Amino acid sequence: MKRLASISGGVAALLLLLSSCSGGSSLVQFDADDSATAEPADSVSEASGAEVELVSEIIEGDANDIPDHGGEGITPDCLPGEGCFGDACQENSQCKSGYCIEHLGGGVCTQTCEEECPSGFTCTQAGEGPDLVFLCVSRFANLCKPCSTNADCTALGAQDVCVGYGSEGSFCGGNCKAHADCPWGFSCVEATTTGGAATKQCVADSGVCPCTEKSILLGLFTPCERSNEHGKCPGKRVCLEGGLSDCDAQLPTQEECNGVDDQCDGDVDEPLFVEGKYVDLCDDGNDCTSDLCKGADGCEHVALDGLECKDGDPCTVADMCGSGVCVGSPVKCNDSNPCTDDSCDETGGCIYAANSLECDDSDPCTVADQCKQGECAGFKVDCDCQIDADCKPLEDGNLCNGTLFCDHAKLPYQCAVVPDSPIECPQPEGKHAPCLVAVCNPADGKCSFAPGLDEVPCNDGDACTVGDHCLGGVCTGGAEANCNDGNPCTDETCMPASGCVITFNADDCNDGSACTTADLCVKGVCTGGLPLQCEDGNLCTDDGCDPVKGCINAPNSLDCDDGNACTVGDHCSGGGCIADGPLVCDDKNPCTQDSCHPLSGCIYAAAAGLCSDGNPCTVHDYCAKGVCQPGPAVICDDKNPCTADSCDAAGLCVYVATNAMCDDGNACTAGDACKGGKCVYAEEVKCDDGNVCTTDSCSPEAGWGFTFNEAPCDDGDICTSADKCASGVCKGGAVLSCDDGNPCTDDACDSKAGCTHTPNTATCDDGNPCTEDDTCSAAKCKGTKPTPCSDGNLCTDDTCDPNIGCVNTPNASPCDDGDKCTWGDKCGNGKCKPGTPFECNDGNVCTDDSCDPAKGCVYLPNALPCDDGNPCTSLDVCAAGKCTAGGLTVCNDNNLCTDDSCDPAKGCVFVVNTVPCDDGNACTMTDVCSQGSCKGSGQLACNDNNLCTDDSCDPAKGCVFGNNELPCSDGNACTVNDVCKNGSCSAGQALTCADGNACTSDACNPATGCVYTPLPDGTSCGGGKTCLAGVCIDCPQPHGTVTFSLTGGQQNWTVPQCVTSVTLEAWGGQGGGSVGACMPDQEDGGKGGYAKGTLSVGPGQLLYVFVGGKGTKGGSGGYNGGGTGGTYAGGGGGGSDVRKGGTGLNDRVLVAGGGGP
Repeated sequence: MKRLASISGGVAALLLLLSSCSGGSSLVQFDADDSATAEPADSVSEASGAEVELVSEIIEGDANDIPDHGGEGITPDCLPGEGCFGDACQENSQCKSGYCIEHLGGGVCTQTCEEECPSGFTCTQAGEGPDLVFLCVSRFANLCKPCSTNADCTALGAQDVCVGYGSEGSFCGGNCKAHADCPWGFSCVEATTTGGAATKQCVADSGVCPCTEKSILLGLFTPCERSNEHGKCPGKRVCLEGGLSDCDAQLPTQEECNGVDDQCDGDVDEPLFVEGKYVDLCDDGNDCTSDLCKGADGCEHVALDGLECKDGDPCTVADMCGSGVCVGSPVKCNDSNPCTDDSCDETGGCIYAANSLECDDSDPCTVADQCKQGECAGFKVDCDCQIDADCKPLEDGNLCNGTLFCDHAKLPYQCAVVPDSPIECPQPEGKHAPCLVAVCNPADGKCSFAPGLDEVPCNDGDACTVGDHCLGGVCTGGAEANCNDGNPCTDETCMPASGCVITFNADDCNDGSACTTADLCVKGVCTGGLPLQCEDGNLCTDDGCDPVKGCINAPNSLDCDDGNACTVGDHCSGGGCIADGPLVCDDKNPCTQDSCHPLSGCIYAAAAGLCSDGNPCTVHDYCAKGVCQPGPAVICDDKNPCTADSCDAAGLCVYVATNAMCDDGNACTAGDACKGGKCVYAEEVKCDDGNVCTTDSCSPEAGWGFTFNEAPCDDGDICTSADKCASGVCKGGAVLSCDDGNPCTDDACDSKAGCTHTPNTATCDDGNPCTEDDTCSAAKCKGTKPTPCSDGNLCTDDTCDPNIGCVNTPNASPCDDGDKCTWGDKCGNGKCKPGTPFECNDGNVCTDDSCDPAKGCVYLPNALPCDDGNPCTSLDVCAAGKCTAGGLTVCNDNNLCTDDSCDPAKGCVFVVNTVPCDDGNACTMTDVCSQGSCKGSGQLACNDNNLCTDDSCDPAKGCVFGNNELPCSDGNACTVNDVCKNGSCSAGQALTCADGNACTSDACNPATGCVYTPLPDGTSCGGGKTCLAGVCIDCPQPHGTVTFSLTGGQQNWTVPQCVTSVTLEAWGGQGGGSVGACMPDQEDGGKGGYAKGTLSVGPGQLLYVFVGGKGTKGGSGGYNGGGTGGTYAGGGGGGSDVRKGGTGLNDRVLVAGGGGP
């Protein structure tokens, strides 16, 4: 058997052979010795569990059942069971024709053909060159075959889809438009593919597809699932002798820590989502254990020490983890009252219950002291005394309570405690202070420190211990501090002086995203490295990356291009590109010859000849440049302006009378219009221009005219008389007089209204001596203001008489005689007379009172002693008529924490304030006055943010920063073991960046640390090995050849590992033979072209292969660009090419042209 193409792979080069030879379809069956080089399109999909390679047939022609053995195409001497057409088969040798093909998911024998085949089969070319043969191929090769995706239903030249059959599973369908397109037992219905697309498909009427012998042999299966409240688990139903097996999916269960995906959701041992919260599978409810799921090894609970926790006991504080158990220190309930029993209740609060113990009320004059209702009280005894010795019987022998003496302060004398004799013991200091109590020895009155309560929280001064507590009066360190921050990108240590020290590392890590590779710690954060490459080069998949699952190449339903311009409705389905049907190339244009070319689509070639433009009123229409051009128009014109001339739908001239405007040729007529097909006037022209000064006339030829006259007229101006025409215009005569003899009007004449008398504002005389500035107003003379008659005397009434003028009459009005020392002055006989004298007294001790006739009362200031009534002044004296303070009272208590002032009602006042002050301690920050004294609060934060200094505070000096020698980080990722010196971080040793990988260049970046850069692919790494993507691998020697034959579609090839270049060879399809007209038929056309070249590639890269088809005899061109032949000439062969980076024509890197006819 002749191989059509082959691919050869190796370490450094690859031979990729593309051949269409003479063109045609793929081989229908491969012998055992050819299985290793079988074309990808001819192997059964792994998704269906195939292991035996059979043919994928071309889908063309009409669809119907295989006829019975008596039907068309059966060899007469073939009996049923002898390998006749339609007999079941598994191998070519079982068929009389030597060809076993697929039909309805099984194998049947077929027959050779020339043109016609039984209904449901098409005559299709198979093989090429000397192996060329035409076979009857089924249109429904995969129908009812078990499938998972559309890819399981691929047939040569077409793409069937995988259709869901509900709970039965999913099976391959068949394209259809009506029921008649489907075989018997199937109906054309709206179905949904497993990819979710809606399409019309042939579906079994029974609702289930049986298992064929081939499906059983290949172990084909359909997916299934089992579901419940925990999820859905996928499985499969396999074709067996007894039919489809039961679904083998596991039953979903609640997720457990066992290394198994119990819920079948793609995640293993993930947390549970309970009541709106995530709960770890191994959460034991103990804060003092680190819970971890170890997969198949189950849960691990590691004890934690030094972490804060809650032990659930309200009567403990400072709870800390120790050996995996949460332990707290008891709440300290002590009110320092010996008459109460102190305890902690269930809410964590303290209870102080009264007791009846013996006690000491510190009163020397009581005995038998005993607690009662929480207080200590004794029985009163006689405490009188004369001398100190009288008090000795009352001594209790406890020097800590002080000694007694006889107090003579008042009678009767009483025994009392000597002041300052009670002992006040100093409180303990230092880190053990919380663990000690000060006690006094009653016998000698000396103080000492005794152990306090155990388990009281304290601080042992070691920052690397937590949960420190008192034990026997000593502050004892608790558990070691847990410095683990849970960050794999930090290294944790602990320094007793400063505590946890966290430094960044540059370790490998996992950022938790499946979409990044080579993750590395950078500045304490796990940073994703290179993104995971998820591009599969397939337009029909949406490529993306899920941080949990990794690459996702989900089939989409985008529009696509199947490479054949003669199909329509190309769309993605199941990850492949399929068409809805053929493109109909009919532009309904008689001036074009319609056809379709697979590369360019519809072709509408211009045709010559006569045509009809659809208009009966044009003649001799003709085709030109693919368009029907109108011929000359039919001429319809009767030369009559009163008819509308046109061509009717039958192409006849029609003359219809109109009512249009027209002209009868007479200038002395008007309103000419068409009537009954003739032009008729409506009236004669009236030759009157409305001017009395012209004489009018009309001439039929010239029309209207006029001459000037001198007739009497009216020029429209009332102010003229005896008007007369002149030169066609009326001109006015003499002017009218309009004087009314009134000085307060302006007289004029208006041409329209006649005489007018307009009031003015001229100066005039109204004849009245009691007015001045007389002026015209409203055509009358009026005075604008009265004549002034005032004589300037307050003691006369001034008036004006219109007959005689001004009159001044004496009155008795109040007046002012000019003397400031009288009041109530009054007019008499036209003069002002004095009234009553003034009494001058202002009631002011600081003025001397008198009266001056010119000034009135005079109050002259004196300098007598006085009292201003203000206790805040002293030595008051009169000045400037007022009692003036001699000086201010001084109010100063010399205390910054009081505001000193003087209240005029009270005198000096000293009010405590809250102003800032200085308590003399440099280690306090917010010194503020309180209750009259300066008090410091808040410790000064001495932190210079320098790891290399120990920070403290001296009350006299303030902050002190002493140098230390702690480990540190100098900010340079290329140094290690950095240490503090002289207050700054000094670099340690240089970081060694050697990963021991011969395929990386090792260096160090001060910002990120070690950098391992992969060496160029192909670099020798010793031992005959080669670098690839930074890894030293042992690649095999060059080997292998991959062959691609004609499939009528795009084929893909992924470059294997170790391959960096390929050798490409391609042969174009052979041209088709011609059909003889004047010469004998020619079986074959010219051979296709040959091309060869070498291409640099990379592992994982996609190459797109297009194998050209052979042109048909006297017909269409071959696949991939073959030209269509003429009436007798054969079609051109399709070119073969390889494309890189895309599937467009511009992506071709090697092309072998097709042969001519």
